[in-house]
Amino acid sequence: MDSTTSTEIALPAGTRLPLGLDLEPMTGGKTTTSAWYIQDVGMVRTTSADGSFNMVLT
Repeated sequence: MDSTTSTEIALPAGTRLPLGLDLEPMTGGKTTTSAWYIQDVGMVRTTSADGSFNMVLT
């Protein structure tokens, strides 16, 4: 199954992030992922289209 997800992060007013932490790369924009499922097991693998994420059930 392929899916495209848009993510938006809104921090509560007055929130201070740790020095050097930048949320900008994680917000705004779309992420495309592919997932593999096995009946009676569930998701066994998921990957991002750009290759930055890969998870395999072992």
